[in-house]
Amino acid sequence: MTSKFPENTKKRVWVNLAAKLFFVLIIVFVADFMIGSLLETYYFKQKAGPNSLTTYTMETTRAELLVLGSSRASHHYIPDVFEKELHLTCYNGGRDGAPVFYEYALLKSALKRYTPKAVILDLAWGDFEKTQISYDRLSILLPYYKQHPEIRSIVEMKGPFEKFKLLSRIYPYNSLAIGIFTNQTDYNVKKNLENKGYVSLANKMDTVDQKYKTPPLTYQIDKEKVVVFESFIKDCIHAGTKLFIIASPYYYETEGEDISVTIGKKIAAKYNVPFLNFRNDTNYIKKTYLFNEPVHLNDAGARKFSSALCQYIQSAKYFGVK
Repeated sequence: MTSKFPENTKKRVWVNLAAKLFFVLIIVFVADFMIGSLLETYYFKQKAGPNSLTTYTMETTRAELLVLGSSRASHHYIPDVFEKELHLTCYNGGRDGAPVFYEYALLKSALKRYTPKAVILDLAWGDFEKTQISYDRLSILLPYYKQHPEIRSIVEMKGPFEKFKLLSRIYPYNSLAIGIFTNQTDYNVKKNLENKGYVSLANKMDTVDQKYKTPPLTYQIDKEKVVVFESFIKDCIHAGTKLFIIASPYYYETEGEDISVTIGKKIAAKYNVPFLNFRNDTNYIKKTYLFNEPVHLNDAGARKFSSALCQYIQSAKYFGVK
């Protein structure tokens, strides 16, 4: 007669192993939930730093004029100037390094809450270039995935497994923990509120590094970015929001036109949307005192540019905001 003892022992081993694994999974799940919930709470309590500006743009502002774009939007458009000259409340939702996917996500969230009278979208050199970093930077939007279903399809462009990774409560805040807690202080909070999203640059160029080269005018185009850009335009039109697409100034002059600007201008014309190109404007080219460095205006340059742009917007030729 064969003993069943070894077989029963094996069963007990597997049962014990399964129990331990289940226990570990429970601990991981509880830890993920608790730590993730803590990070989420403090993330949305931030009153300073770029994350707080993103949250304000998506969830709070009801500005009549909304500015969107990357760092050149953040540093080139002064809400106080637009409010004074156009008599519209204004908020600058630009963010350093933000791709067009991010800009479209902010627009969709804003339009879900209210209808701005006008939107300014800054189109920079290389905005339609195909780069992995543009998708990596969608991590900025991860904390909003759960509460903003309107942007989920955009966030999921980050990678094929994002919807599964986002089952974790910690994952959206993996790289944000330090900023979450340092931005709980009062440092720069008042400044952020007073400037309405605009981030000023104080430096003035004295000389230009002769080694600095203008960027190439041709590169591989990301078709997804072009599609999203066109969707941005169509959503504004559908909402009844006036849209102004702007290529703001650079210090250097280029021969020929950047391919992203060419594509953007063509699509804007298709929908009869005003496209204003200050790319080679002689009022700014090689004016060192107006630039922080060759790619970004300083505060003096931003004031000059914001005022000039208001004049264009006010003209009937450009469907001026009244």
